Amino acid sequence: MTLTEVLDHAEALVHEDPLVTLWLARAARTLASGRGWTLDPAPGLVSARAALLEGQGLAIDGRLDEALLAVDAARDAFAVAAEPWLALRTGLGRMHILNELGRTTDAVQVGTELLRDIDALEDSGGPQGSMPFAVDWLRASCLTNLGVCHTFAGDYVAAAAVTAAAERHLLALGRLDEIAILRQNQAEQLLAEGRASRARDMFAYAAIGFADAGLSLLEARCLADLGRAHVALGEGAQALDAFGRAERLLEPLDVAAETEQVRLYTAEAYLALNLYEEAALVYREVVESVSASGLAHYHALALAGRGAALAALHRWDDAGTTLEEAADRHDRVGNVPLAIAARVELAAVLDRRGDHDGALDLLRALRAATDGDRHWVERVYVLLGLADVAGTEEASTALVEAASLVDRLGLPPLRFRVDSRLGVLRRRQGRLVEALALLQRAAKGAEDQRGLLPSQLTRTSFLRDKSRTFDELVSLHLDLDPDSADVAFRAAERAKGRALLDLLNTAGAPGVSSGLEPDMSVAPLVAELSAVYDEMLCVATVPQDPAPRDPSPQRRTGELRRCADDLQARLSVARISQIASPEEPLGVGRRLDHEGLRERFDDGTVLVAYHVVGDDVIGFLGVGDRLVARRVTTLTRLAPQLTGLEQHWRLFRAGAAFVERHASRLAAVVERDLHLLARELLGDLQLPPPTAGVQSRLAVVVPPALQGVPFHALQVAARPLVADWEVVTGPSGSVLGSLPPWTYDGAGRSVALAAADSELLEDAVEDAEEDGAVVVASAGNDNRSQRQWPAADDDVV
Repeated sequence: MTLTEVLDHAEALVHEDPLVTLWLARAARTLASGRGWTLDPAPGLVSARAALLEGQGLAIDGRLDEALLAVDAARDAFAVAAEPWLALRTGLGRMHILNELGRTTDAVQVGTELLRDIDALEDSGGPQGSMPFAVDWLRASCLTNLGVCHTFAGDYVAAAAVTAAAERHLLALGRLDEIAILRQNQAEQLLAEGRASRARDMFAYAAIGFADAGLSLLEARCLADLGRAHVALGEGAQALDAFGRAERLLEPLDVAAETEQVRLYTAEAYLALNLYEEAALVYREVVESVSASGLAHYHALALAGRGAALAALHRWDDAGTTLEEAADRHDRVGNVPLAIAARVELAAVLDRRGDHDGALDLLRALRAATDGDRHWVERVYVLLGLADVAGTEEASTALVEAASLVDRLGLPPLRFRVDSRLGVLRRRQGRLVEALALLQRAAKGAEDQRGLLPSQLTRTSFLRDKSRTFDELVSLHLDLDPDSADVAFRAAERAKGRALLDLLNTAGAPGVSSGLEPDMSVAPLVAELSAVYDEMLCVATVPQDPAPRDPSPQRRTGELRRCADDLQARLSVARISQIASPEEPLGVGRRLDHEGLRERFDDGTVLVAYHVVGDDVIGFLGVGDRLVARRVTTLTRLAPQLTGLEQHWRLFRAGAAFVERHASRLAAVVERDLHLLARELLGDLQLPPPTAGVQSRLAVVVPPALQGVPFHALQVAARPLVADWEVVTGPSGSVLGSLPPWTYDGAGRSVALAAADSELLEDAVEDAEEDGAVVVASAGNDNRSQRQWPAADDDVV
C-alpha cells in the first residue's frame, strides 16, 4: 500500500474517527520525509497532504493551535511541491480554525488575502500542477467562509455581500449541494441577527437540498442547526424532534464526533428550556460515551455543560468539581478560550458556595493570564466576573476596562452585562439616576440578546446577569418612588423566564414543519419552487473547458435564482401567516403588565405577586385597578419557618396509627407554621376580605425561592386561604394571564394533583386518598379541623 492510499483511507475516516485519521496522517508524514520510501512518486506532495489531514483531525478534536500549525505546514509543503493552487486552498482551513479560535479579524484578513492571491494566480496563467481546481469554486468557497467569519464578527452587511457573491459563483458552477451549504450559512447569519423564524425556514430549505442530494451527513448537520433555531424560538418539542432526526441519520454513518455534537445540542436545548435535571442527565451520558472513545474536545464540552447545569440546580460542590475538570481537559487539548470560560464559571460557583477569596484569587489569575494580544473576548468575561466579587475600587477599574474592550471590539452581546454591573456599582455609590439609566439600557440589551447564546456557559451566565439586571431595576424603582408599583411590576415580569410563556403562546398552533410537507395553502408554492430548482439543475453546468460559453444559460440561471428567492420569501410568509397573529407574534409570548392582567382575569381576581431581590422578598398586591408594592420579608427570616414546616409535614408520613394518635397536636403545629408564614408574606399586603357567598379568586406569582410555600393553606384569620379563595399559582403573571380561563366547581371540595411523570399519577392519587382519609377522620373529632376541612362532599381528583 502506498502512502497515497493510506491518506485516502485516512481522509475517509476523518469524521468517523478523527483520532485514527490523525495517527495515520502523522505516520504518513513521518514516512514521506524519510529517504527509503520510494513507492510514491511525489513524496513532497504526500507530506503536504498528510499535514493538511493532520490539521483537520486536530481541529475536529478541538486542538486548534496545533491544527493551525499543521495547516500552515501543509501550505508551505504544497508551495515547495510546486502546487500553488493547493497551497491557496489551505487558506480555507486557516480561516475556519482562526474563526474557531475567536480570531475573526485574522480570519477575515486571511480570506481577503486569499481572494487577492486567487486573482493574481489566475491572471498569471491559471491553475498549474497535478491537481487543478476551478477558479470559481475556490473563490466561491473563500467567499462562503468569509460570510461565516463576518457573521461571527457581527458585521452582517459585509456577510450578506460576500454570501451573495458566493452564491453567484456557485450557481454558475451548478453546485446546488454547495448552495445548500450557503443557505445553511445564511441561516446561521439570520440566527445571529435575531431573525430566528427566518433562520428556521432557511435551515429547513437547506436540509431538503442535502436530502435530495443524498448527503446524509450534511443533512444531519443542518437538522441540528434547525433544532438550534427552534430553541431560539422557544419551540422545545420541535427542537428535540430535529435533534432526534439528526441523530438517527448519523447512526448508520458511524461518525462519533458528529453524533456527540448533536447530543450536546440536545442537552443545550434542555438547558435553554430551564430543564436543568434533564440537561445534566444528557451531559452525563455524553461524558460517559466520549470518555471511552477518546474524543477529548467533546469530553471537555460535555463536562462544562454538565457543570453549568449543576450550577443552575445550586449543586455547588458537584458543579465546582465538574467545571474544574472541564477546564483542565480544555487545557490539555489547547483550547484556551473554553478553558477560561469554564474557570470564569467556576469562580462564580466558588463565590456562591462561600469561598469568596478563592473566587477572587482565580479571577485575578485569569486577568493576568489574559493580559496580552489574544483572548480579548475571554478577558471581558474575566473582568465582568471580577467586578462581581471584588471591592468597589477594583470592580470600578475592571468595568472601565471591560467597557473599553466591548466598544473597541464591537461586541453588542456583552454591552448589557457591562451596563448592568455599572448600574449596580452606581447604585452602591448612591448615584441613583445614573444607575437607573444604565440598568434600563442593560435590560433592553438583555432582551435583544435572548436566544442568541453560543454555548451552555454563556447561556447560564446570561440568565444570571439578566435576572440580576431586572432585580436591581425592581428594587431601584421602589427606592426612587415607593408608589411606582406598576413600573416595578413590569420589570419583575420581564425578569421571569420566557420559555414557558413562549410555549404556552404557541402550544395551540400547528407550528412550522421541519420539512416541507405541503398543506393546502403552501402546496402550490412548494410545487412551483421544486420546478424552478429542477430547471436550475438542468441549466447550470460545470464548464469543462475554458472556451467562451453561450451566455443564454447564464442569463436563464440568473432569472431562475431570482425566481427561487421570490418563491422562498412568499413561502415563508405563507407559513408564518398560518400561526401568527398581530396580537401574538410567532414564538413570542406577550408580556403582561398589571393592566393587561386585569383584562385577562375576571373582575373578582386578586393578584399577589412575589419577587426576590437578593435577600429581600418584594410583594405586589393588585386589587381592581390598584397595585401596591411592599418589601414584605426576607429569605433569611423565612428559611427557619419553611424548614420547620417541611419537618412537620414529614410527621404525617409516620403512619396512620401515629397520625391518628397525635392528630390534634400535629394539626396545631402545622397551623402555627402556616399562620407565621402568612404573617410574613401577607401581613403587609392586607388582602381584601372575601365576598360573602362568592368564591373569590387569588392569582399568586411564586418565584423559585418560595416554591416550598403552600399558599392555598396559609392561615389568615384562623382559616386557610383555600376556604375563602380559589387559589392558582404560576411562575409569572404573564403565564397566569396566558392560561385559558379556569373554572371551579363550588358544589364540593377537591384536591388537584400534578406529577412530572404520568405513570406516577395512580400512586399520587392513592397517597392523596390515604392522607385525605386521615384528615377527614380527624376532622370529625376536632372543631378547629372541621372549620378548615368541611367533611361533607370530600373528593380527590
